[in-house]
Amino acid sequence: MIMPLLGAQSWAQAPATQAEQTRLRVRSVGTNLETAGQPNADKSHRVLATPGDPDIGEQFILPEREDMRSWRLFATAAEYYTNNVTLARNNKQADGYFFGEVGLRHELKLTDSLTLEAIVREGFFRYHSLTAQNFNSLNAGAGLFYNVKELWDITLFGRYNFEWDTNSRSSRDLFTGHTLTVGAQKNFAWQGGNFIYVGYSSIFGWAQQFAAQRNEHSLYVGAQAHLTKDLDADIYARIALFDYRQGGRKDFNGAVTSALTYHFTRQFSVNASFTYVIDRSNRSASNYDAATTGGGFNFKYQF
Repeated sequence: MIMPLLGAQSWAQAPATQAEQTRLRVRSVGTNLETAGQPNADKSHRVLATPGDPDIGEQFILPEREDMRSWRLFATAAEYYTNNVTLARNNKQADGYFFGEVGLRHELKLTDSLTLEAIVREGFFRYHSLTAQNFNSLNAGAGLFYNVKELWDITLFGRYNFEWDTNSRSSRDLFTGHTLTVGAQKNFAWQGGNFIYVGYSSIFGWAQQFAAQRNEHSLYVGAQAHLTKDLDADIYARIALFDYRQGGRKDFNGAVTSALTYHFTRQFSVNASFTYVIDRSNRSASNYDAATTGGGFNFKYQF
């Protein structure tokens, strides 16, 4: 997982804008399912990516490795620059921001094919100049992932997620939402633990702010390559239909992300990424595009 200028109109639009910024951050690679793993053929024993990685890895729906520990503590500290903070059509405002995140994830293998996953995470967005946009985002959810070996080894998934965004100064509620996600993904592995994945997902959303309620239907494709023992490259692209429940609004949204991650140890890594998003709506006032680049440090501890 994403609109007007600051000022008199800012707080009227902030809930939708800030919720969308959270979605952009969470879904910058993958389908916002916050799972991890490697294809069955991968024997590289590379450290698995986690939701603590803000731009790569956290979204892949892949079978759990036998040696994976079930609990994972993660944290992120990163700096980014975006050319369109408020996701506006005109009069774009650029700014840098700090993104921090802490969380805990648990994965339980119920059978050889069925996995249960649960996660709670708190994100912090702090803008350098447009401080009125600063907010915190709490996310919590759980999902089931079923690998259907008889159906070309496709993974089916479904999950529930809760999101609560609050103003960083007053703790005032900005956005409260619930989503139910279903979909399917197919992975293709090749030599060296590299892989390609393709998938489909539908996200059905309910929000306290009715104007922000929408369903999302997406097709996506991505790849990860191990360039060296410690350096990974990722690329991801998604096209989606955003079907809003108010006023018949429909948006076509496209996103592309590329990223590099260097693993210092099993616990520490650093990454850099570039993301470009374009949104075209049947309500032209809602059209926008945004580019975001930056990077930071990631910590993960499995137990």
